[in-house]
Amino acid sequence: DEGSRDPSHESIPSDHDEDEAPRVLHPVNKKDPYYVAGHARDQPLPPGDFPHAAVKDSKPDRSVEEELAQLNPPVYIPKVALKAESQSLRRRHLDNLTAILHKCMLNADWKRASRTWGLILRTEFSGQGTDVRQHGRWMIGAEILMRRDETFERIPLDRDDDEDSAHTQLETVLSDEGFKLARDYYERLILQYPHLQRTHHSTINALAIYPAMFSIWIYEVQNRSSRARRKLHSPSAVDTSEMDIDTSMLSDRTTQHRRAVYEIRDRELEQAIPIAQRLDELLVNPPYDTSHELLHARGMVALWLSDL
Repeated sequence: DEGSRDPSHESIPSDHDEDEAPRVLHPVNKKDPYYVAGHARDQPLPPGDFPHAAVKDSKPDRSVEEELAQLNPPVYIPKVALKAESQSLRRRHLDNLTAILHKCMLNADWKRASRTWGLILRTEFSGQGTDVRQHGRWMIGAEILMRRDETFERIPLDRDDDEDSAHTQLETVLSDEGFKLARDYYERLILQYPHLQRTHHSTINALAIYPAMFSIWIYEVQNRSSRARRKLHSPSAVDTSEMDIDTSMLSDRTTQHRRAVYEIRDRELEQAIPIAQRLDELLVNPPYDTSHELLHARGMVALWLSDL
């Protein structure tokens, strides 16, 4: 009976109703480039290389000064062009000074290289001095200071040869004052460019300068000791070629030679201990406690001290 039919059964669709439901005429294709780009097909595509490149904004209108500067001949020269030309001349001047500096260093003309380095430091760009950390210039300054007062001495190649013979070679001798100036130079750079948390990882700061300073310090002590040992073993210091040397005299000379060797080693140990102490003080604080170069240097210094 239609009057007694439950109205809840009328809302339940049948299988026949599902077959007659409207279907989508154009199903969505998720591989469609328009769908991937989120761009409707009824909208025109953006100009340029879209979607391979970003949409470029339209160029802003040029000012009156720029339009006057584009005339031939130019009616007005903006100040920006004058500043750019001045910067270009200063950049060319700096490039020429850098070329002269490298030429002087290759020829071992350290006096002239020192004067050229001073001119580079005095060069300014927009009121600011040259940043010595760029292009590795900070290491060149220490090299010039260390070798500015270098001398040469003739070293015999064989103990049986005389000093005046042809079997000799010239050796570069670096002065103690040069080593001190180079270490002071690195100390000033460390104070001027400390390591900060906001510093970029590629920026030269104290974390990169400390290993260079310790390398020069270690080289200074070892170079001084090696020169002392060579002088001790030179023919002028030890001459046993004569056949009429008394046995007691030879024994005394051997004892003096050993005592001199021990004194050189003791002096080297005394000068190396401050290096180890300075490294220990530095490695206590971060970020130096995780520096591979400083940790490696401390290990090598420990082996060096154990050999002494």
